[in-house]
Amino acid sequence: MEQINKINGKSVALSSFLDLDSKVLISDESVIYLKNTTDVSGDSEITFELDVNAKLDLTIFDFSLAATAHQNLNFNLQENSSLKMVYVCLNSGTTKNQITANLNGQQAQADINVISVANHGVNTEFDVVCNNNAPFTNGNITQRAVALSGGQNIFNATGYIGKDCSKAVNFQESRVLLLDGAAKGDASPILLINHHDVEAGHAAGVSRVNDDEMYYLMSRGIDRKSAEQLMTVAFIRPVVDKITDLDLRESVFDKIREKASYEID
Repeated sequence: MEQINKINGKSVALSSFLDLDSKVLISDESVIYLKNTTDVSGDSEITFELDVNAKLDLTIFDFSLAATAHQNLNFNLQENSSLKMVYVCLNSGTTKNQITANLNGQQAQADINVISVANHGVNTEFDVVCNNNAPFTNGNITQRAVALSGGQNIFNATGYIGKDCSKAVNFQESRVLLLDGAAKGDASPILLINHHDVEAGHAAGVSRVNDDEMYYLMSRGIDRKSAEQLMTVAFIRPVVDKITDLDLRESVFDKIREKASYEID
């Protein structure tokens, strides 16, 4: 299979991380939809180089059936370039994902969004790093996960602002919702700030489903599994709504509802 190493001003639909070369140049305004459904365990590492003024809109649907997988995604952004990424992780095994955005040129912007739903037998970890390496750069990390039936989700987020990076912005939010007592989750925020004239902040939390909200829904004739589906969709909707394509957005909601309805036999 021929791998893609340059994407220039067009929309591209891909079927696997293997479709991309280890280094991909983005030199214009580009849109990529990547749907990963492989059942082969292994590691992959891809670096996206965003040229000056380049814009990348990247949506990843990770429906991997592999027992184990490790994805390492790197983004190097030059002056006035921008990245918007939505990563939807609905995998079936153990996955570790490393995402690093380096804002190397002034006015570079990165908006990184992660969604994960982990049910029985699924262990997912995301380590997301945003490095403000130049002044007037803007980085944002938003992560939402739902875990149920013994599934586990771990979020680590790190924001770094260099010592010469005045007017830099770096914010992060990581939240995990546990639908039952068997589910596990963690959210760990880190901010490393080396300049006084910046804006930065973080929010992180792991919470269990609200009993009062569950009671309210079930008292109106909604069974528990349907109530959990409603809560899951409401919890992750702010991130899913960032997917530009409306049909793809609805298909993601359908997949998430299916994942959240899982029951152990």
